[in-house]
Amino acid sequence: MTRGGVIGMLATEYLLLGAVAGLIGAAGGLLLAYIVLTRGMELSWIWRLQPVAVAVAASVVLTAITGIAATWPALSKRPLEVLRSE
Repeated sequence: MTRGGVIGMLATEYLLLGAVAGLIGAAGGLLLAYIVLTRGMELSWIWRLQPVAVAVAASVVLTAITGIAATWPALSKRPLEVLRSE
C-alpha cells in the first residue's frame, strides 16, 4: 500500500468517526434542549435542521483534520523507523 493509500484510508476512518460522533452528539444535544426548554423553562421547542447539520459537519471536518494532523509525523517516516521507536 502506498503512502497516499494509507492517508486516504485514515482520512476515511476519521471522517466516519467524526460523523458518528457528530450524530450522537447532535441527538444528545437535541434531547437535552427539548427537556430543558419544555420542562425546565416551559417554552415551546422548535426543531431546526440547519444548526444540527452545521454541528455534524463541523464535527466531521474537525475530527478528520485532527486525526490526520496527529498521524502525520508517523506517516512522514519509514515504517521500520516508526516501529523501532515504539
